[in-house]
Amino acid sequence: MDQNLPSWKCKERCKQGGVQFYNDLIDELIANEIQPSITLFHWESPFALEVEYGGFLDERIVEDFREFAKFCFENFGDRVKNWATFNEPSVYSVAGYSKGKKAPGRCSPFEVLKCPSGDSSEEPYKVTHNQILSHLAAVEEFRKCVKCQENGGKIGIVLVSHWFLRPLTYGHYPTVMQKDVNVRLPEFTKEESEKLKKSLDFVGLNYYGAFFTTPLTNINASELSYTNDVGAKLSDNFNGDSDISSGFDESLETYPRRIQESRNLYYGEWMDEIDNGTKTVAEATNDYGRKEFIKSHILIMGKAIRLHNVRLKGYYIWSLMDNFEWERGYKMRFGLYYVDYDDNLKRHMRSSGKWLSEFLDSKESLHKCYFEDHREKGYAPKLFDTEYLDPNNWRLSYASDI
Repeated sequence: MDQNLPSWKCKERCKQGGVQFYNDLIDELIANEIQPSITLFHWESPFALEVEYGGFLDERIVEDFREFAKFCFENFGDRVKNWATFNEPSVYSVAGYSKGKKAPGRCSPFEVLKCPSGDSSEEPYKVTHNQILSHLAAVEEFRKCVKCQENGGKIGIVLVSHWFLRPLTYGHYPTVMQKDVNVRLPEFTKEESEKLKKSLDFVGLNYYGAFFTTPLTNINASELSYTNDVGAKLSDNFNGDSDISSGFDESLETYPRRIQESRNLYYGEWMDEIDNGTKTVAEATNDYGRKEFIKSHILIMGKAIRLHNVRLKGYYIWSLMDNFEWERGYKMRFGLYYVDYDDNLKRHMRSSGKWLSEFLDSKESLHKCYFEDHREKGYAPKLFDTEYLDPNNWRLSYASDI
């Protein structure tokens, strides 16, 4: 949402041209029977605020984010029902301020990238804290937005890690973090803590696959950092030779069952929206792996809903088409549509998109989908039962940067 409203000081700088862009986009979506959802922050901190006070490193960001959120609610809340304050804020904190792999590229000199500036021991926690307080500020404005409430609006956050959810449900960081990070971890006031417990209408879970941990050995006690605080390396494959921030490919170890297990950690009724996707790079449109990835997760979500009472309300796929993937540029391809960057950006539907389209048009259950898995040569998921799921009861959306 922030890319066409380049400053959050909306009383001074938010341009009407940006408002008109989103008004036109929202109206066009609704005209085509597509329900728009808005994420206020997806890692695009206004450059003006970075220059003025360092962006999310400074607590002044909280009130500026409040102003930005209020501006968006007032302009779009009459038509947009579902709002997320942040998308994957932990990735922004850790990759941007501890490892330096994502913007703004800050880390301590001893990290692999040897960033020119930054402090991996404190900055990830400061940024996290200010993001959480900014979330709270936005929620407070949303609750006061009359048109948002009259429109039946809901507000939440989209996360990739459970430790980030702890303060939003219990009002404090996990005990182990308080113990290990100690004085470097900011604290919430009693008032903030109580408000945070009531700051979610839903939780979005960004879910791509399993993470594998390898204990870190011979940690230099003088090199304090988020990674060393964790005490483990997180990888996206069993061999532990691929860092989770390097991207997702065909070697990604998927574990769909985790979706149904997550409801045992936090309140199941909040697990409303899931965003996942995986890239294949073999053939441009013959992406059998992605198709099976999507199919297996839909199967297990059906089981989670019917057998485990997970109140999962939507499934957002990353992404509708290939797009620009941050520091990885155009090398990673997540789309249901292949974009030919060498031929005027032509779009070509992949086999995964074709399968998904047929599934959404189908009046049958996932029972047929399950047996198709076992008839086709190659991949055959053995984890799932043939549980009925009526696709007519689902809302499925395509997540993509616009």
